[in-house]
Amino acid sequence: MSTNSASESSPLLGLSHDTNAAEDTPEDISPPRDLTNDIFAHLKAFNSIAYQSTRNSRSVTDGFNASAEYVIDKLNKTRCDVKLQHFKVPIWEKEKEAELNVTLGSGEIVTYQGGVDFWSMRYGGQAANLTFQNVTEVRNSCDREEEWDIEGKVALIQMNEKCDLWETAYKAEKSGASAVIFYNTPKQKKLSYSRVRIVDWKEGDPLMKIPVLAASNSMGQILINSQHINITTYTKLFIVDTFNVLCYLNGHGVNESSIVIGSHLDSVPAGPGLVDNASGSSTILEILLHLEKNRFKPQNRIIFAWWSAEEIGLLGSRHFVRELIKSGENVNVAMNLNFDMLGSPNYIPFVLRGSDAPIDARNGSIKIQHVLEKSFHKNRKHYNISDMLGGSDFLPFIKNGIPSGGLYTGSSEIKSRKSQQEFGGIANAPLDPCYHQECDSIENVSKEAISVTSRVIFESIIFFSSKKNLADFLNS
Repeated sequence: MSTNSASESSPLLGLSHDTNAAEDTPEDISPPRDLTNDIFAHLKAFNSIAYQSTRNSRSVTDGFNASAEYVIDKLNKTRCDVKLQHFKVPIWEKEKEAELNVTLGSGEIVTYQGGVDFWSMRYGGQAANLTFQNVTEVRNSCDREEEWDIEGKVALIQMNEKCDLWETAYKAEKSGASAVIFYNTPKQKKLSYSRVRIVDWKEGDPLMKIPVLAASNSMGQILINSQHINITTYTKLFIVDTFNVLCYLNGHGVNESSIVIGSHLDSVPAGPGLVDNASGSSTILEILLHLEKNRFKPQNRIIFAWWSAEEIGLLGSRHFVRELIKSGENVNVAMNLNFDMLGSPNYIPFVLRGSDAPIDARNGSIKIQHVLEKSFHKNRKHYNISDMLGGSDFLPFIKNGIPSGGLYTGSSEIKSRKSQQEFGGIANAPLDPCYHQECDSIENVSKEAISVTSRVIFESIIFFSSKKNLADFLNS
């Protein structure tokens, strides 16, 4: 998961919204014993898979397939109709930092430091060795109609929030540029790490071929008056096949109101991803196994989903929703629950804010938020509210009118002293100090966080899957 969560405290008791939004768990469904130890058994398996992989990772090109095989093996022992949804994804890798030097008008050669003054932007083309290149500044980079005279030159473009990076870079490539350098405005202090790619990329869409770099403002100013430039990049861009793992658990009622319960199964290449997001994947897997052990009969169809390629732009969930719309089945999907990062070591339990959803998914998303909140109240657990604007797999759903909600326990956000008093842990420290790093192993996962979140998730799944006229409830 990648997010910058804004949070607000929510009281333990005294909800200001309609507390009748969620009834108690149905009487014939007993809440489970604490599932934490069973969830950790799955986490240990994922940790071992990462350890045995090439790069101690469960990324799409490393340990993901073995992780998926583990889940599939468990699903094959249930009533699930298991489906693998294959699709293509682009992979961008950087062997090492690029090299760049500039010859000034005076003849002086200035060498810049890769990773400090500049770097290769994600999905910024293939490896290249460009020598004695002329640099041309493109001033009207947002103008899609203007022709750019940049053939065989390096296009120098100042960052502009109003311009789409992908569209600008791709236009430069189509205009014959040998490379693109986006340089900061004076107010921007950090180099951009944005993906230079179509956001919801799918098979057949173009990718950059020429190098695309981000540079500091001071470097950009020097390049404007440079005589020529030499650039060497060490990147590669290729396409691989991957797949979502889906379990269709049909309800005993009509299937007009399906519930998609998802967690991404892949990690970043830099680490094993036990909090992000083996914690979510393990939790929904164990809840499913517990429901199956007790022969639970949902009223509504449940689709448990383990997404691939979340860490490279939510591509697995985007593909699922795209296919859903293409088939016309999206009218039968009433809602989505997304669980991404449930075991952060310095955790705060966050409920995703439903009012952040677009208007056609907002009312239902607010209802989902209230149901999750009701469970926290019932279990006398504190929680905060986090935004639902981007960074995880709920996004394709709410952008296509499907209500969504979920839980999250934090990544790089810093815990305040006030939050420490409420939730414990360490003040002035990240909620997950190993976020997207090699140390995100099983030792990084909080058992307490898993215990709190798994209980709320279980109760919420029971409520929604047992709710008659679910679509009407969400739209009311």
